[in-house]
Amino acid sequence: MRRKILITAALGVAIATLLSGALISGVMTLLIDRITLDEAKATVSSIARRAGSIAGLGAVDLLEEVARDAVSLPSIAGIEITVLGITVKVGKTGKWERIEQPIVIGTPPITAGTVAATLDRHAWREAMTIIWMAGLGIAGTITVLCWMVMAWYLDRTLRPLADLSRAVRNISPGEAIGHVALPPGAPKEITDLVEAVQDMSRAVQKAMASSHRKSMEIAAVSHDVRNHMQGLALFLEEAEGLPLPEVSRKDLVAAKRHLVQVKALFSDAIDVARIESGMFIVHPHGVRAKSLVEEAVKEIGLGDVKIMGEDAAAWVDPEKTKRIVGNIVINAERHGGGQVMVETEVRQGFLHVTVTDEGEGMSEQELQELFTPFKGRGSGIGMAIARELAEAMGGKIDVESAPGEGTRVRLSLPAERPRATIAVLTGNEDLRSRLSRILGDLGEISRNPANADLIVIDGEWPGAESFLAGVGHDAPPPPIIAISGDKRWIAMGARSIIPSVEHAMALRRQVRVLLG
Repeated sequence: MRRKILITAALGVAIATLLSGALISGVMTLLIDRITLDEAKATVSSIARRAGSIAGLGAVDLLEEVARDAVSLPSIAGIEITVLGITVKVGKTGKWERIEQPIVIGTPPITAGTVAATLDRHAWREAMTIIWMAGLGIAGTITVLCWMVMAWYLDRTLRPLADLSRAVRNISPGEAIGHVALPPGAPKEITDLVEAVQDMSRAVQKAMASSHRKSMEIAAVSHDVRNHMQGLALFLEEAEGLPLPEVSRKDLVAAKRHLVQVKALFSDAIDVARIESGMFIVHPHGVRAKSLVEEAVKEIGLGDVKIMGEDAAAWVDPEKTKRIVGNIVINAERHGGGQVMVETEVRQGFLHVTVTDEGEGMSEQELQELFTPFKGRGSGIGMAIARELAEAMGGKIDVESAPGEGTRVRLSLPAERPRATIAVLTGNEDLRSRLSRILGDLGEISRNPANADLIVIDGEWPGAESFLAGVGHDAPPPPIIAISGDKRWIAMGARSIIPSVEHAMALRRQVRVLLG
């Protein structure tokens, strides 16, 4: 931006100065032309008076000397004096560009002849050329000086904006914008802008740090809760082998079903918290659509669901997809009615799962409140969480329903395997550029670790340890390569370490292996 402004300013100054120089040169040309012409007329009048005096005295032989004196002027090329029948010519004479003056003698005055001067336009043109060249030279000098002054001023004024822009581009996740130096006397608007952006950066850093702490707390709590739920699930499985009455066995089956649903609901809530904090990560891989839906229905403990469709290949996150499908099916079974049917289809790069029930349907008001937590049908959060998860995975949920006609819910998720995304986490822009050149043909280089297929992390980056400590609690993280020779990164979760970016071939081989 600064370069464009300097170029534009320089062109503007140059054009304005050249136009001013041309205007000044034109005015000077007209002025000198007028002065020269007046000088020539005055000279001719003087010659006419002297010629009249000479003719009155009878000293005609002095006329040639008078004519030579006149021709010595740069503006007169020649003089022709005609008096009392005598003609004297000196210099170049002709009938073009002449100034004539009558010669008057005696009392009463009579016209005795004429003086005709031929003007020297060639000399004038040379003078005008010199004037124009001088004007353009002055204009050029002024242009250069003005450009230098303006360049200095704009550079001094805009440098904080350039530094701020560079700092914003180079900022890494969780870091604040560094100090941007402001020159003395910087414009108030630029000073306010730089300070506002720096304040915003500090606020964002503080919010991200708070979010990270909350994420760590959520991860710790979810880990403990899962351990308790896993223990309860093991207890229920052991109880199945005990000789229990039929009524107790039915209660045991119901308890297992409710435990599965609570576990799914808890996982959904954790995912929503991760979505809001920017820590949500999708782990897609190849699955079979119909088999995936069958697993989802089995996990929620429903056996009377009719599943249709081809078992086509799809590329989705299986765990999150099963939770979305499970929430939709549970909602249809609880609040719909009749036969619940699920149909799968993979078409044009999307996985479509359609859940249909034969219930009473929903009114327009119920449709609007369906995805509102604690307000929609059932006053729960299952459908709200399902939509949050679907949109976070790049998909959507559409609902069609009318009173007395049942409900049709259609989940659509991207199902094509995309080009791999490689997240590079570092605060060193030179290192980021080198890694982009080394790995650019193996995948899309990103700064955002969310949804990345592989993460390359700089061991010297200040946020490396906290990042590694915060991933992998809820779902396996993508493979991580640490650019460091310290083996402690392996213990912290990195799959591989590369001593430095100089080992480019080894890095590329490792990336290919981990991306499969």
